[in-house]
Amino acid sequence: MLANKVTVNSITKYNYICRRFPLLKKRTVFIPNLLDLDKFLQIRRITPENGISRLSYIGRISPEKNLLNLIRAVSIVAKRGYKVHIKLFGEANNQTYVKEVQQLITDLSVADHIEYFGPVKDVAVVYAETDLLCLISFYEGFSNVSFRRLGKRGANNCQ
Repeated sequence: MLANKVTVNSITKYNYICRRFPLLKKRTVFIPNLLDLDKFLQIRRITPENGISRLSYIGRISPEKNLLNLIRAVSIVAKRGYKVHIKLFGEANNQTYVKEVQQLITDLSVADHIEYFGPVKDVAVVYAETDLLCLISFYEGFSNVSFRRLGKRGANNCQ
């Protein structure tokens, strides 16, 4: 039996389902993950003079989020002499993976470049203090962290 409705939070997912599963076309509903751009009008503009040094990651501290590669990237950038600092926000329920992350931070000597703050309730504050949001997951279901400027508001019809 098919579901009565399929809910997606991106136009890409909406169009994919409509193309790939025509029977679900009339049952698919797009509910956007909207971002209030007015909250972010004061974001500092990146220039060659001020560089990109304020990075953030928001998400669970778990293997599918690919934090080990993010830490390796921070290490490479720092060793090349660039000013880099990343703030990690999110729940850390997988203690085995948390230990792996902590060990890699120690092994690569990047503790001065990485801070963990735990879960965050007001992501607008984090975004306003961020030059670059790192979303480096191996895979995502319904990502609720990423933000982008929406060109058109509302659902597009399936093509």
